[in-house]
Amino acid sequence: MLPLPPVYAGLIYRALGVHAPAAELVLAGSAIALVMAGYALFYRAFGLMGMPRPWRIAALAALCLVPLNMQLEIETFRIWEGGLSVAVAALFLWGLLTLERRAEVGWGAIIAMALLAALLFFISPPLGLAGYLGALLLLIGRLPLRRWAGAAGIAVAALALLIAPWAWRNQQVMGEALPLRSNAGLELALGNHPAAAGPGDPRAVFKARLDEIHPFESDSAFAAMQAAGGEIAYARGLGTTAKDWITSHPADFARLCGRHLRDFFFPPAWLWNVYSGASRGTMVKVVINALLSAAALTGALVAGIAAWRRYRFAILMLVVPTLPYVIVQPVLRYRYIIYALSVFFAADLASRLQRRRGSAAADGVR
Repeated sequence: MLPLPPVYAGLIYRALGVHAPAAELVLAGSAIALVMAGYALFYRAFGLMGMPRPWRIAALAALCLVPLNMQLEIETFRIWEGGLSVAVAALFLWGLLTLERRAEVGWGAIIAMALLAALLFFISPPLGLAGYLGALLLLIGRLPLRRWAGAAGIAVAALALLIAPWAWRNQQVMGEALPLRSNAGLELALGNHPAAAGPGDPRAVFKARLDEIHPFESDSAFAAMQAAGGEIAYARGLGTTAKDWITSHPADFARLCGRHLRDFFFPPAWLWNVYSGASRGTMVKVVINALLSAAALTGALVAGIAAWRRYRFAILMLVVPTLPYVIVQPVLRYRYIIYALSVFFAADLASRLQRRRGSAAADGVR
């Protein structure tokens, strides 16, 4: 976990008391505010892309009234970065679209967007990668060649401004200057192992794997982490084991990657209730999300074919962040970063279908 949300939560708990009602109210309110800010900024961004206002309002209504991710938005994001990631991503998307409408991209705008891109990458590297690719697309053809070196230097400096202090802290506390997170090997090992490729119940297999190797899930895994010399050495050891298994089982790994991609966009029932099992509302969520994801992917494809230039930044933010999660087992918190975008792309598809139906009806009258 990167430091910004935990530091904020720690300050609130320190001021108001750990798990005090006032502290939980402030943190829940902050999480909801960030989520709502992201929704509002996506509303503005899709307006710049030409999406009709009634359908943007419909997307907002769906996000606010269909509680697919209520626990994440109210509880989990009090400490985790999901709400902040979405808000910053939406702001960055709106910024790209706003700059695209300007006659010239000035140095002030480059500095502002470089800082925002660095923040997005620091909070959520998958979204940050999409942001950097979007910025590159914007600047190609818009920025004279003589200014590219300066723009690249500003981007590197902005990223270093955030990463360097964090790496220094990690060097002092953990003995290694980690630029971002230390858990890549752990995540790889959670999603790629013999039992995952076998015929067992996916929920039972995943829960057993969590209990076996995740230090947050069991005392034995925590003891194994300590015995390995700490979280960095432990995660790296797990990662090495997972890579060795992947190398010797490429076909199984390919099948798991396909399953992970499916789970990211179309999470099955067990992913909605990993710890508690299916509830009465689980299948409703599964069906609603499946319809939403299918419409979103179709909408992004149609928008890309019909108006690539207008929609290219949003399409990058929908597609690129999925790539790192293909090699690990995605959970609902991971896929939340594309949830609001998915709703807006689904609504955009509906608006296109409505316009097409209206045009067909008008042709019939004539």
